[in-house]
Amino acid sequence: MMRRLGIAWLIGVSLLVVGCASIGRTGADQDALPGDAETSGDGSTVGDAGCVSPAALCDGDCVDLLSDSDHCGSCTTQCDLTTEMCLAGQCVFDCGAEYFCGGTCVDTSSDPQNCGECDLQCPTGINCVNGECIVHLDPSISGRVEYPNSTVLIDGDITVQPYNGSDDVTTCDPGETGCLHLVARRIEVASGGTIHAEGAGFGGGGGGGGAPGTTGTSFNCSHVCVSCSAGSGGAGHIGGGNGVNAILGDVQSISGGGGSGGGPHGGVAGAVVISSGSEGTKNGLGGGRGGYAGNGINGDNTTDMSLRLGSGGGGGSGGAAAYEPAYSSVGGSGGGGAGNRGGGYVILEATVEVLIAGTLSTAGRTALSGNGGGGTNGSHGGYTCDLEGSGGDGGNAAAAGSSAGGNGELGYFAAGWNECIERQCENNGSHSVSGGTGGAGGDGAGGGVLIIAPSVILSGTINALGGTATANGGTVKILHQSTAPSTTGVSAGRIYLTTY
Repeated sequence: MMRRLGIAWLIGVSLLVVGCASIGRTGADQDALPGDAETSGDGSTVGDAGCVSPAALCDGDCVDLLSDSDHCGSCTTQCDLTTEMCLAGQCVFDCGAEYFCGGTCVDTSSDPQNCGECDLQCPTGINCVNGECIVHLDPSISGRVEYPNSTVLIDGDITVQPYNGSDDVTTCDPGETGCLHLVARRIEVASGGTIHAEGAGFGGGGGGGGAPGTTGTSFNCSHVCVSCSAGSGGAGHIGGGNGVNAILGDVQSISGGGGSGGGPHGGVAGAVVISSGSEGTKNGLGGGRGGYAGNGINGDNTTDMSLRLGSGGGGGSGGAAAYEPAYSSVGGSGGGGAGNRGGGYVILEATVEVLIAGTLSTAGRTALSGNGGGGTNGSHGGYTCDLEGSGGDGGNAAAAGSSAGGNGELGYFAAGWNECIERQCENNGSHSVSGGTGGAGGDGAGGGVLIIAPSVILSGTINALGGTATANGGTVKILHQSTAPSTTGVSAGRIYLTTY
């Protein structure tokens, strides 16, 4: 218990100072002799001159021997009024603006052993600032971390470590990835502070590779002057599937397929694209969105404290290059983009208050820039008939923040070159054909948020969207005891607000 010295009230002992029933003897008490004691009507002990214990008769007055500085512990003991006060019947130092804790004067505004009040100890290495144990987190953090008796102040950027593919995603234990469970006395995300858990969930699928241009005879096809070409799939994120390598067919251009997104509701992969016969360029197909509790739905319908990671988006397939029996030069098609990672989940649990004036983000990632490779154009080198462009690489989901497909490239033919001696093919015209564009990777789903505190104040923003959409966004759950917080700044698949 906090005790402010220099103030005449005290004491948090179980003794209650009732004071004197009267000054001197009055009425029936006049016959009582010093030292006589009897029981009053309320059950308290009546001592000298009718003084109620622990008061005693000193110089004709009832005084409290526990707190009276002129009669401290006994009628004859007087404290030095310039430096001392009477506490529990003993003369002790008067701490003035400080506090008396454990028999000594301490400054509770800065003492880590008595921070804000007596015996409230800060964790080892944590400073006491203005009566609060203030904790600043490491910039990269994950799992369950606890700071009892402390205020966790987030006034910069904190990033949750992405899911590593092996941790238990149903709980957030110490050292686990993809989640953050922060436990403290008070948690404050200050204005300008951010908890980044976007993209910390399940991985996206890899993008499919683009097909090379389809002139030449790089593969054993039935037509001498036409090649069969196939794209290879790109690598997926942890948890996400790799892009699919195309299977060659006769006189066809086949792109690589995308990989499926990671997680229980991973986005579907962009399918392979085939161009055959006299068909022209075909673009790749985009990957599907990842889901939170299901694909295409908003959040979940649970009312407990469970949360989910966001699943990853599917990878886009590569484009197909045009089939050209006329032996014009053909450009290679673009590779598909990788699927985006889903969001991680965050739990903020405080015994006093959670205040968010900054930003908390568990959003799934969305397309920012292309990582599916572009195709190359067709060219020739002397009489080698090298007139087909190469296909673009499939998007590799290991590249952060990228999911758009690459562009197909325009092939060209050099006018005046009418015969290819080595391949015995004739040029029937001077024109060019471009390869298809790779499909984009799908958005990752948002992760969940759980806030538990007697007082919850939200003046900042919480983003748990699936990329930029409410569909496939995570659920934000807020449990409180006082006034319900405003959710104006909350963007999520679902918001669940209740008392506990």
